[in-house]
Amino acid sequence: MIIRHLKAENLFKYRHLELTGLPARGRIAITGNNESGKSAIAEILCLGLFGRTCALEARHIAKAIRWGQPNGSLQLGFTGKDGLSYEVVRYFDSTGQHRARINRQGEDEPLAKGPEAVDEIIWQAAGYSFQQYVDAFYLAQKPGNQRHAHSDTIKALAGIDALEWLADDFAVEITTLEGDIAALKPRQEELEQQIHQLGIDTALLPRLQAERNRLNTSLLATDEEQRRWRRFLEELPKAANPIIASAKALSLFTTNHPTASWQDALQRLEGSFSALTTVCHSSQVEMEGDPLAGLRHWLEDTRNRLHGLERLKNQALQAVEPMRHWLENRSVADGTPGLEEEISSLQRQERLVWRKRSLSRLVMALAGLTAMAGWGLWATLTFLGDNPLGQTLHKSLATLLPEALLPVLLPMLASLPTVLALVFGVAATRQDRLARELGLSLQALSAREREERKRLRQVEQALDAPPAAAIEGLLAWNEAPWIEALQQWLGTDGAPFASTEAMQAHLTELTRLTGHFATEVDTCRNDATDLLTEAQSRLQTLSGELGQIEQAILLEENRLATDSQLKEQLQACKEEVNTNRRQIRLRQVARELMAGAGRSLGAHFNQELRRFISQIAPVFTDNRYHHLHIDRDMRVQAFSNEKNDFIAMDEISTGVQQQLMLAVRMALAQALVARAVQGPQFMVLDEPFAFFDRQRFRQSLGSLLEIGGPISQIWVIAQEFDADLTFAFNMSIPCRLAEDQLGVAGA
Repeated sequence: MIIRHLKAENLFKYRHLELTGLPARGRIAITGNNESGKSAIAEILCLGLFGRTCALEARHIAKAIRWGQPNGSLQLGFTGKDGLSYEVVRYFDSTGQHRARINRQGEDEPLAKGPEAVDEIIWQAAGYSFQQYVDAFYLAQKPGNQRHAHSDTIKALAGIDALEWLADDFAVEITTLEGDIAALKPRQEELEQQIHQLGIDTALLPRLQAERNRLNTSLLATDEEQRRWRRFLEELPKAANPIIASAKALSLFTTNHPTASWQDALQRLEGSFSALTTVCHSSQVEMEGDPLAGLRHWLEDTRNRLHGLERLKNQALQAVEPMRHWLENRSVADGTPGLEEEISSLQRQERLVWRKRSLSRLVMALAGLTAMAGWGLWATLTFLGDNPLGQTLHKSLATLLPEALLPVLLPMLASLPTVLALVFGVAATRQDRLARELGLSLQALSAREREERKRLRQVEQALDAPPAAAIEGLLAWNEAPWIEALQQWLGTDGAPFASTEAMQAHLTELTRLTGHFATEVDTCRNDATDLLTEAQSRLQTLSGELGQIEQAILLEENRLATDSQLKEQLQACKEEVNTNRRQIRLRQVARELMAGAGRSLGAHFNQELRRFISQIAPVFTDNRYHHLHIDRDMRVQAFSNEKNDFIAMDEISTGVQQQLMLAVRMALAQALVARAVQGPQFMVLDEPFAFFDRQRFRQSLGSLLEIGGPISQIWVIAQEFDADLTFAFNMSIPCRLAEDQLGVAGA
């Protein structure tokens, strides 16, 4: 991480602080007298990165606000280990409120808002925590500073801290598990004693359950039986009463009831039979015999009798069908034309005759007149020849006919129309006779139509009439083709419908059969009542036995459940003991493995750190100390040439301790950069050479950049530097006691 710029308002002593153009590689000098605000810059830098300072925790951050001001703020720009530039902005107020956000450079949308979220982003961009920053990248060499404050960071860098935490946790868990095992032993003995006292017989419950199943089966069968009889007793009257009612209604019928009424009544009676059959089937009851046998036979017999009458009606209907066709002017099957067609034919003939008669009469009249004229001329010439009229006619005819032939031709000419008049007169007389015959035929056809319509009406009325009237109507047509079949039917099946006495006898039989059916139903109901009572008694007995078995089963199940629970608890107790033992052994092995891993990691890190320190320590100790060592407790030890051994830091003077700790800090910083940052990193040294003499101070300052390696940006805080050392710094930030505003811009 490299710091790019820093701005602050109303923080610590500064009303306004602005540092820009900070060099990414080089040394930055911060100089000034005591209380001039040098360390405040380092604190503000730490505050911007972690939301706290070395001296102020996050909950006391309000103390960082400049005295008398309600709030403060800062803006910090840096480049993370990922090479991207970030800017974090934080706001503080005197009530302790803290707001923060972080953006990537050039982006308006924040990556995160809120202190915790911002701290998480910074941790990812930096690669280290606040404590690691303090231990590795921030050195404040002041009297009383803790010499071993960096041991946790050393352990963290070496990877030993997590192992130690786990090992300590495992030790506590081992102690807890051992205590748990000791506490489980009395409980285990108690459970074994309780199981022994129960004395469970594993075969008892199956025997009880088998008996319960048998009783349940019998109970269900008996309950179904009593339900069946109860249902039968409830449904029997509902099924039987309609049969009796239908039969009684039918017994009141007479021969004067319409055939359709007879058929409907028979249909209702037959339909009521099915209800009784359904009741018996649904109740699974078989009645002794068939109580409906007599009624069924009577119903079929009556229906067959009616069917005979219906067949006769159909025969009559078929017999009069040609008559109907003739009356409706439809061709009969044998090709006989219909009524209207016959009438039309006769009328056409009559019209033709009248036309011929009129023509004959006309021709006869004309011929008669011509004959009379001819004979008149002949008579005039013959008998009135000397008359002037006769002479005049003779002269006129002579111009037309030869005069010599007039006596012959005139009689011949008069005879021809005379004959023609006689012929057509005879024809007219014949046409008169034919016209009279056709008129008589039309009268006869009309009379036949009336007679046929009368008979058709009689037959149709008979077909729609009650049986008695139908029979009477069909018998009225003596020459009808169905008379023989009708008389035969009346002598056998049709007798009840032709005679009131026979019908009464037929209906009396129905009444007798209905009474017999009612008696059978009563007997069946009484038997069903007795069987229902017997089933209810058995059901009560079985219920009592089943209750006793259920109590015994419940008691045994409770004992078995108790035994099972005790065994489960005992097994769980044993498993818990075994599990605890396995867990103890697992943690013991883990502690052994972690101890070995810790030693290996410590040795490896020790070698790595010693390599770093061997390069840095001589620079800061004037070549007196070349080697440092990290012991098993992560404490720093220095190799003394005088004692030819590693000695603790407490055995070295305070000045040398500070010099060695600076070397250790530089080594830790390089190790942290190598392991976590893996990129350029800044470092803050707050008066690091306070305990160095002048020559060592000048040598150490000149070597900082050379030994820094990836520590490319070094902030050095001191009261002052020699004038000839300014070449060693790329940027200088002077602080003054009397000024509360500071602004420095780099190149």
